[in-house]
Amino acid sequence: MHIQYPDGTVLCKVAGVDVENILVTLPTNEEQRARLHALVPDWPIKFSSFSKATVEMVAKANILIGNVPVKLLSAAQSLKWMQLSSSGAAEQSDALGEKVLLTCVTGTYGTIVSEHMLAMLLTVMKKFPLYMENQTKSMWTPPVPFPMVAGSTILVLGTGDIGSKFARIVHAMGAKVLGCKRTYATKPIAGFDALYTIDELDTIIPLADVIALALPGTEATYHLFDARRLRMMKTDAILINVGRGSAIDTEALCDVLEEGHLAAAALDVFEKEPLPKYNCLWHAPRLLITPHAAGGYLAGNSIHRIFDISLENLRRFRDGEPLLHKVDRKTGYQEATDDGN
Repeated sequence: MHIQYPDGTVLCKVAGVDVENILVTLPTNEEQRARLHALVPDWPIKFSSFSKATVEMVAKANILIGNVPVKLLSAAQSLKWMQLSSSGAAEQSDALGEKVLLTCVTGTYGTIVSEHMLAMLLTVMKKFPLYMENQTKSMWTPPVPFPMVAGSTILVLGTGDIGSKFARIVHAMGAKVLGCKRTYATKPIAGFDALYTIDELDTIIPLADVIALALPGTEATYHLFDARRLRMMKTDAILINVGRGSAIDTEALCDVLEEGHLAAAALDVFEKEPLPKYNCLWHAPRLLITPHAAGGYLAGNSIHRIFDISLENLRRFRDGEPLLHKVDRKTGYQEATDDGN
């Protein structure tokens, strides 16, 4: 059977097997492209980038490897499977029909994002912004008191790949680490001294010296930290967010920081990105901002790991085997396990 598109591209079957049109938007080098072609030599592969992907490209694709602007997915009427380059898939899950297989790359970003979380924590905990400001003024000032990770109580919301890796780091540094997840934990998770469910959140917030959010963006997590919960935190506590910006009520956080209620906050994600110039967060006191820089797929060796996952899943798709990192369409994240969120 042959299907010919208006521009002459042909979708055909060879020996009874569908020949799939593949659109790849992951950054790839010549060696990686050769590996893709060798795996499926009879399948047409179109290489593009996130910013240069078009409606026409998406409309022709049966397989999409990498992300594209969500607005283009309405054209994906022939799509069978989308391999994301991200851990979260909430927007893609909403935009695509239920018949489209969705897979993500959970496990790729945990190490690099947890390192960023530690850097943010130590930066605000040790008052580095103050010293850097004084340095620009050539001011030698007496050192200010600061807390330590060792001996502190750190609450991590989200016990998946990112949250659990951060937990292991700070636990090794001497912190007591509490974990909070959606469902009851049926077994211990390394790095956590105790595990709670989200229903117990109000009970454990006042116990924490540091609260770190590594949560997905769902209806259940939207403004989870509103004005009420922010004011439940210790007045000298630190808040970190690397999950989704929607987990924190931005206006409420600005108010709390202006009131001097928190020692500091550090954010890598925001409700609207890029963060608008008029947003109150830019001028909030004791706040460290990084521009969603913690886990870019070009950082470290992330892109190579993403490619390897994608290649293995393409082989599985070709051979009719179950795919790795399948997305739960209700949560927009990888199907949950006991080690998940």
